[in-house]
Amino acid sequence: MGDGETLGAGEYLDRLFEVIREEALGNPEFAARLVRATGGQVTFPERDREVLLNPVDIAAREGAEGVYDQFASMDVSTLRRVLKAHNLATPVDVRGKKKEDLLGMLSRRAMERVAARSSLKPD
Repeated sequence: MGDGETLGAGEYLDRLFEVIREEALGNPEFAARLVRATGGQVTFPERDREVLLNPVDIAAREGAEGVYDQFASMDVSTLRRVLKAHNLATPVDVRGKKKEDLLGMLSRRAMERVAARSSLKPD
C-alpha cells in the first residue's frame, strides 16, 4: 500500500483482520484475550495452556473448583511454573510438593488473591 493508494473499506478491513489473525496465530496470549473479549470459548492446544490460563482470573470467574479443574491435567513441573509465574508461590514453597499439594496451593492462593482484590471479586 503506497502513498496515495486508495482502497475501499472492505480492502482495508481485510488487511486489518489479516494482521490480527496472523498475530493471534503466533501469539496465544493475544488470541486468548481476543476470544475473551468476544465472549467466545475456544480450546487451545495443551502446550499453550500454561501460558494462557491465569489462575486468579479463573478463581474470580469459577471459584476454587474451577481453578482445580482447569489445572488438573498439568504435570508437577508445569504447576510449579504456573504458581511461580503468577507470584502465587516461591521456589521454596513448591519444592518437593506432590501434584495434589500443588493443585491445592494453586487453588487456595488464587482465591486468596481474588479476596484481596475487590476488583476481581465475582458479583
